[in-house]
Amino acid sequence: MTSNRARIYHLSRDAGFLWRICGGIIVAGLVMAGIMQSLRQDAGKNAGDFLVSYPREWQLRMKSRAGELAAPAMPQPALLAAWLSEMQRGMKREAPGWQFDDVTWLIHDMELIPLLQKNTVSNSQRELFSDYALGLFLEKGDVRSSALLRIHEAALREPVVRFAGGFNGDLLLFEGKRKEALAAYLREGRFDEAHEARRSAFSLALSLEDADALRFLCADARCLNETGSGSVIRAARITGDWWLMLRAVAKVQWLCWSQTLALPLALLAAGVWYLLLVYTGSGGRWRWIHYLSPVFAGVMSVWLLECWMEAHQYGINSDDQKTMGHEIFQWVMYVGVPEESVKLALFAIFLPLLLRQGSASKAALTAGCVGLGFAFDENLGYYLHEGGQVAIGRLITANFLHVTLTGVAGSALYELVRSRFHRAAEFLVAFLGVSIAHGVYDFATTPSAQVLGVELAGIIVLAVMARIYLDLLKPEDGELRQRTLSATSVFCTGSALLVAVTIMVTVWQMDSMSGATEALRSLISVFPVALIYIREFREL
Repeated sequence: MTSNRARIYHLSRDAGFLWRICGGIIVAGLVMAGIMQSLRQDAGKNAGDFLVSYPREWQLRMKSRAGELAAPAMPQPALLAAWLSEMQRGMKREAPGWQFDDVTWLIHDMELIPLLQKNTVSNSQRELFSDYALGLFLEKGDVRSSALLRIHEAALREPVVRFAGGFNGDLLLFEGKRKEALAAYLREGRFDEAHEARRSAFSLALSLEDADALRFLCADARCLNETGSGSVIRAARITGDWWLMLRAVAKVQWLCWSQTLALPLALLAAGVWYLLLVYTGSGGRWRWIHYLSPVFAGVMSVWLLECWMEAHQYGINSDDQKTMGHEIFQWVMYVGVPEESVKLALFAIFLPLLLRQGSASKAALTAGCVGLGFAFDENLGYYLHEGGQVAIGRLITANFLHVTLTGVAGSALYELVRSRFHRAAEFLVAFLGVSIAHGVYDFATTPSAQVLGVELAGIIVLAVMARIYLDLLKPEDGELRQRTLSATSVFCTGSALLVAVTIMVTVWQMDSMSGATEALRSLISVFPVALIYIREFREL
């Protein structure tokens, strides 16, 4: 070993040096966050002078849109229809003093006649819009009844009259005739520009669980493009269309991946463990690329699990009367068993190659990378919904938990197949053990566990799993255990870098230096767990 390598070897195992390096990285993150915040333009510092209550804001917006409709460059019937509909929905809630006068055709101080004249393309269309306004704003009377009848007749006419079906659907829906409204929206949805009618039809079909209508709508590419992925997933469950389910789940996942702040945090958090696992557990020139495929398989396992759980509506039942044992059982059966099963299924793809290599440590490493891919994809959702500050806690806890659980179960599956299924009992014990450990850990993070005072069970699970998995990960080749850089240094510096980046991201998201406090609070809460890992590396 050369003098430089020897120096690096000793420094990477010097606790004092690592403390200084990690502290310096975190301080640098705080300084960068402070500079970033001071240079950032505070666009909202004078916004308080212009803030208005929401009802007032709605009224101003509706008047502004009326002004735009009063002098259009060309007729805008679709915008006029949307304005009338929104006006009717919001008047009672946002502007209770506004009234419609069917003699002067005024809403408050806004004249409807000029809007109808300038935004319709023919006399017949103008009459249709006038009837729609009467149906929306009059609550009863012969005038309204006659208008509803004319709209209904126009909606059934062939060829289909543009806007008639949508207007008929809106007015039928106000009267509680949901199935008739659905049929009306479906007729209107034939027009390319009838986006709102198709969205309304999809929403109604979901609430009615009308499988035939949903199949018809899902066969229309326009409708799928205009509908949120969550609604498409529900439609796929009702219709039993697995291919549609997979496409919708993939779209949801892509939306998570496309978030500019969440993806770098998730990549960095996963990268810390990937570097640690591959560097300490494997040799070879191509190892950094070789183990990316198990990570990708772990990502795909999330997609498959989402499809299966959405299709079967498989999830924890809410019940305030559950005992602790019942609640833990639900976490095991509804979270532990499904997640560990799907990760094992994707790990099984690599068994033929692993059996030819004949290395138990490589099997543990491959399985751990599958768990890391699962954790990486799962983290994206947490970062989006809870903010960047959770990245630190999930790096230390959930990321490594998935790695160890899948690593232990994958090692047991490898031994089961290698022994030609003579070690079935050991595999069953391992699988049930990791499933129970997973359920107990998740239960320990719930309010119920805090009330019962058993939240420390999660730390115990992490400590036990770290001890078991890190022993399995040790390569059979003794030389691989003496890397120049220690696993401890990789873990500590990688974690410190994530903390620094998280501080900057959280400050940016919160537009306040209090974001740094949130990030540091998260670090302090998981610091004891980090010490457990450092102790298990046994290098300091």
